[in-house]
Amino acid sequence: MIAITRSRAGRWNFRSRTGGWSRNCNRSMRAWRTRSPRAPGKLANAANSDDLTGLANRRGLIEWMGRHLDPDDAREASVLFLDLDRFKQINDAMGHSVGDQVLKVASQRMMACVPEGAMLARWGGDEFVIVLPQTEDVRATAQDLSTCLIESIGQPILIDDHAMSIGLSVGASFYPSDARDHRALILAADLAMAEVKRNGRGASLEYSETLSLVQRRRFDLGRALGTAIENNELFLEYQPIVDSSTGRIHAFEALARWQHPTLGKINPAEFIALAETTDRITALGDLVLEEACREAATWPCSDNAPKVAVNVSVKQLRDETFAMKVLRILAHTKLPPGRLELEVTESLFENDHPAIIKQTISSLRALGVFIAIDDFGTGYSSLSRLQTLPINAVKIDRSFVADLEGNGRAVIESIIMIARRLELDVVAEGVETDTQLETLIGMGVNCLQGYLLGPPSRQTDSYFETERSDWIAGDFGRRSGRSVHHLYKSTEGSEPRAGGQPLSRR
Repeated sequence: MIAITRSRAGRWNFRSRTGGWSRNCNRSMRAWRTRSPRAPGKLANAANSDDLTGLANRRGLIEWMGRHLDPDDAREASVLFLDLDRFKQINDAMGHSVGDQVLKVASQRMMACVPEGAMLARWGGDEFVIVLPQTEDVRATAQDLSTCLIESIGQPILIDDHAMSIGLSVGASFYPSDARDHRALILAADLAMAEVKRNGRGASLEYSETLSLVQRRRFDLGRALGTAIENNELFLEYQPIVDSSTGRIHAFEALARWQHPTLGKINPAEFIALAETTDRITALGDLVLEEACREAATWPCSDNAPKVAVNVSVKQLRDETFAMKVLRILAHTKLPPGRLELEVTESLFENDHPAIIKQTISSLRALGVFIAIDDFGTGYSSLSRLQTLPINAVKIDRSFVADLEGNGRAVIESIIMIARRLELDVVAEGVETDTQLETLIGMGVNCLQGYLLGPPSRQTDSYFETERSDWIAGDFGRRSGRSVHHLYKSTEGSEPRAGGQPLSRR
């Protein structure tokens, strides 16, 4: 761990409490700036230097590459593009002064890893670039260096008795195989780093032509998605969610679909993730919410009319006006609030705006809207925050259902136990076999969703026909092999819930 103290002269001093990796930690920042053998000389030209860290800036880096990368040398050089993980949260929460101190420590840790003859520069913000000179084994060196950097940056930083935890994502490219132009070489490493970020952070990845093609596709889809949203080119399909105590439909989940005129059918996981990263998720979410409510309002009304379940993003929940927006949509479409269920992924537990999100969810619940946590068990579940949020249900991710014969069963049993203690309904998605159906009912799951019970469809009319409705209940009973009044008994033989109904029906 690194401790930071201020000397009487007003300089920041860095000391390692554990020793080992950082041989320069006991130097003041002023001394470190000028004495490091890997600093770009003394950077006589201030235009080439970064004021905060004393490293080269973009201009200094490009000039260094021009002097040191030889196009006639058959050996490869490497560029590593580094981006700090979770730095923005620290900078926003603790202020720019603390953020600057973290950047100084991070750059010093990088220096401790960088080999002789290499170049370290600050590219901007929390991004850094390392250039390894042309050698015979530069790929092995780049891999070893990436490991060293990730491990070093991941160690806690102590600033004014506050322990800060950051991480590092690394992308690598190689000269001249990936690019001969220096800026294009850096861009290639940047693309690889961005892919690491998209896939969970805290790792390294080498650039490939596939990444370039993926980036081009994302760019094309990003432009097309904006037009598709504006022109209402997307459409919805509805998949039934079945009540395990009756076999009848509890809700329909509204699923966005996109048929591109030239690119064909776009995978929802692809364009929804793209909407998240291009800040179009709010426009997409509003479109889906209003259309789903409008459609649900046309379904035959009865005391047991099914709900419509709509996915919303954490970005929508962070909007303090979102609850009012939902209220306006409900009023406009004439859908009762009790027939709307909003599903949000576990990423809300990782978000750095817990107070706003809790207030938004509380406002929605006060309206009578139901709230479910989607893909539960796959990400950032925090039991301490789960018990404070006024939610109604959790949805077990399909990956656990698919692994019922393995460790998935233990995970599902744990989720059900927690949900019962918190008086939450449990919905299992991805039900595709009779065995899964019977097992999940026996475990006490409240509702079920999957292709076995009904695939997504643009048409819901057939589900409201008397014969079809009776078939669902009858076929469900035959498949499950259980009498309806036994469906809520758990594997331990506990008694059915009051009234034989899920908590959300009370």
